[in-house]
Amino acid sequence: MASYPSSGTECVASYSPARIALLGSVRIVIGLLVAAVAVLTLWETSAGNVKPGEASILPHWWMYAVCAALIAGALCLITGGVGRIVSSFADDCYFCAGLEGIAVRLPRQGWFGRFRLTEYRIHWDEIRQLVCTTHRVNMIPVGRELRIVRNEGKPITIERHFFTTDVREIQGKLMTIRASMKS
Repeated sequence: MASYPSSGTECVASYSPARIALLGSVRIVIGLLVAAVAVLTLWETSAGNVKPGEASILPHWWMYAVCAALIAGALCLITGGVGRIVSSFADDCYFCAGLEGIAVRLPRQGWFGRFRLTEYRIHWDEIRQLVCTTHRVNMIPVGRELRIVRNEGKPITIERHFFTTDVREIQGKLMTIRASMKS
């Protein structure tokens, strides 16, 4: 069990287990829909209702390959959703900052529903930039994340769904704390 950051830090954002569980539920529903399409396609191909040789119909072996790919995709979606729901029950997750730097503890998803808790403690002099990134699909915003770009090493990405506070608010609070440290 990890210890909460020192008393000189303030909570920048609170952990949101409900948002993570909701995201996991959506993944499970989408995975079940993909699995239903795979089963129906397999049923129609196996029952002989789809006749090979027609110009618009693919051969049977190709339909079985498509079904196998759909089932594999459905398995990944369903297990990923279950993993997100399980990780929403993780204890002692936080996002704090103080005069020393930033302390973050949150779950990271792995394969087949597994997760592990990762913890970062970064001093202010190790941080080069705090970047708020919005991901878009066809100009529609679909997700936000905060990237903590360090002087050396890989940037740390904190996705929006982990915390209740908006990423821009988190970035503003961190910039305020960092500015107060310099003065």
